[in-house]
Amino acid sequence: MNLPILQPSGRGREFNSVDDLKKYRVLIAYLIDGLSHREIENRILKPTSKKSNGFESMNILRYLGLSNEFKGIFINYSVDGMIEELTVHIGYEEIVRILSSVSKELEYVTEEDINAEEVEGGGMVLEGQEHYYYGKRYEREASNRKRAIEIHGVNCIVCDFNFEEVYGERGKDFIEVHHLKPLSTLDEPVIVNPKTDLIPVCSNCHRMIHRKTERILSPDELRQLIKNR
Repeated sequence: MNLPILQPSGRGREFNSVDDLKKYRVLIAYLIDGLSHREIENRILKPTSKKSNGFESMNILRYLGLSNEFKGIFINYSVDGMIEELTVHIGYEEIVRILSSVSKELEYVTEEDINAEEVEGGGMVLEGQEHYYYGKRYEREASNRKRAIEIHGVNCIVCDFNFEEVYGERGKDFIEVHHLKPLSTLDEPVIVNPKTDLIPVCSNCHRMIHRKTERILSPDELRQLIKNR
């Protein structure tokens, strides 16, 4: 692949103000998903000002030398495929470092969380509940879970709870994943799109969403309950 020329800005304030996980998500959102600077900022960096113009995300990318020509350039690539391609080019060492280190950490963490859930739940199939099995199987699929975190982050989409902020290192990168499609409709295995089908939720919100099987709440409905209490 012929890549555009890197044009590092030398302005490191925004780059140095965020951790590697956010840098990782910014890179994927720009290089693979092709999101605009403003979309990346609102989805990932969540600026305090409501008048965000995307300057923070733009400056993070510009510091690494990624100009507008790089937007969506890896749209048909997996993260591993993008890393492999960038590794053979000179000048992408810092980008490769961020992508490789966080990708490996997320893979390890998601597998660890899946194993912990299986031990707690006593296995994947729960008393022959086939519909529930399909739903949980895809929520626990490591690659889907990892991609959902890459896209949506590790803050609860309902209440914004962050496990690391409360539990420190033990809570780093942890979040539960909720399947938006009603589990009763999953009569057979389906292809899951982590961007549209899976969302991050904290344990409390996840339990409340599923508490009444005959009335599973949407994230918006649960959020409204919190606001109205």
